[in-house]
Amino acid sequence: MTDQTKDIDGDFEVDLDDEDEIEWYQPDDPTPRHACPCCDYVTLPERYSYLICPVCFWEDEGPEFEEAPLEPSGANHGFTLAESRHNFKTIGACHPEMVPHVLPLEDHAQYAYQAREH
Repeated sequence: MTDQTKDIDGDFEVDLDDEDEIEWYQPDDPTPRHACPCCDYVTLPERYSYLICPVCFWEDEGPEFEEAPLEPSGANHGFTLAESRHNFKTIGACHPEMVPHVLPLEDHAQYAYQAREH
């Protein structure tokens, strides 16, 4: 059972009881096979499973954002895929708050780069 409270901004916070656990999704085979739609590095073992790219920190939530790159992405703090691609080129992350979490530039080479077709 969870309790919900509102924080100072009116957003809901969820307090988990000791018995509650958060289950994280982990693919059966974590081998990178698919290019991230934001940075184009092959970092994703599967698509559309809300996995996070370690290179740019885009959360891969669904194909609709590739089909409509100007549509805000809820999983990516409301940023569009187009904005996130621009951010990656300029600051190295899909969103300014994600900069501390991305791989350093020198570590990008551990992933293949696959430029998307325009």
